[in-house]
Amino acid sequence: MRFKIFESPLDKMDLQRPFSNTEAGGYVSFEGWVRNENEGQQVIALEYEAYIELAEKEGELILIEACNKFDIIEIRCGHRVGAVEIGGFGSMGWR
Repeated sequence: MRFKIFESPLDKMDLQRPFSNTEAGGYVSFEGWVRNENEGQQVIALEYEAYIELAEKEGELILIEACNKFDIIEIRCGHRVGAVEIGGFGSMGWR
C-alpha cells in the first residue's frame, strides 16, 4: 500500500529511505505543518481524525490516478491522525 495513515509521529528519514532509485533524476516531497494561527485565530494544536480503512482505500485510488496521468517512478503518501502540536507535521507526500 502506498497511502498510509499513521497514528504516531511521522519520521521524515523513514519515509524518504525507500526512494533511493538510480532511475530517478530527483525526489520531491511535501510536508504539511501545524501553524500558530489561522485567519487571525490562535491555534494551539490540531487533532486529525480519519476513518482509516476508507481513507487509505481512497488515498490509494488518488495515487493510482496520479500514476496513470503523470510519469511517476514511485509515489507514496502518509497522513497523521491524532494530536499534532505547533510546528509538527501532519502530512507528507512524496514521489
